[in-house]
Amino acid sequence: MVRITRPWAAIILTLGMGAGATPARACGQCSFALVDRIVPPVHGWTLLAISLPLSVVVAGLLLRRRLPGTMHPLLQAGLTGAAVVLSGVAGPLLVWPAALPAMRAAWRARRGDGNDRERRVLMRIGTVHAVAALALLATGVIVLLTRTRADYIVQWGGTAGASMGLRSLTKDEPASLPDYRDIVMRGGGGEVAWAARRLGAIGDPVTDGPLLESAAARLEDDAVAIEGVRAGRESLRARAALP
Repeated sequence: MVRITRPWAAIILTLGMGAGATPARACGQCSFALVDRIVPPVHGWTLLAISLPLSVVVAGLLLRRRLPGTMHPLLQAGLTGAAVVLSGVAGPLLVWPAALPAMRAAWRARRGDGNDRERRVLMRIGTVHAVAALALLATGVIVLLTRTRADYIVQWGGTAGASMGLRSLTKDEPASLPDYRDIVMRGGGGEVAWAARRLGAIGDPVTDGPLLESAAARLEDDAVAIEGVRAGRESLRARAALP
């Protein structure tokens, strides 16, 4: 086994490994969407929670010793891998706790546990991930301050979070008309179908007729969206024909 000479190599290698871990689009995706309403960007936080323990595992394997305060590398790798797989069903809240043992080890390294070399490795790994966490925190604050309901619905289309968002828009009509228009312009699937039908019911035939025409051309291969767009167009035409 190659002995590490630059601890940063473990960090870079692990970030590359973690980049390929994408949560499954299943029941877990609904959980990701719901958590993202409160703690965005949820995929960034999840990647960080995967990267930290795997960084410690890789560093320990390359140093050919168990780093102080850490779990056995194979046990930590197995725990993290199982959490990532199960996140497809349970969502991010199952992945995030997997990083706690590595977080504890990195924190204890500041107090002098282990020899100097091992402490430096853990402290550097901890520092990189702390900086990343601060960047994600800043990003999350910006998202919460600037993200519209339409942005969230388009991003998480097909999930329970998007359905909740659409019901919220319905309660706020007609103030939610701009959100419906945004969804029709950028979204797809059931979200566009819902928004198009609501535009047909309460929208402006002059403004929203061309918008739905454009959506029909853009989504010609999306059967679910097209059905709603056609229904919305017919409703607008019927309302425009009324005296």
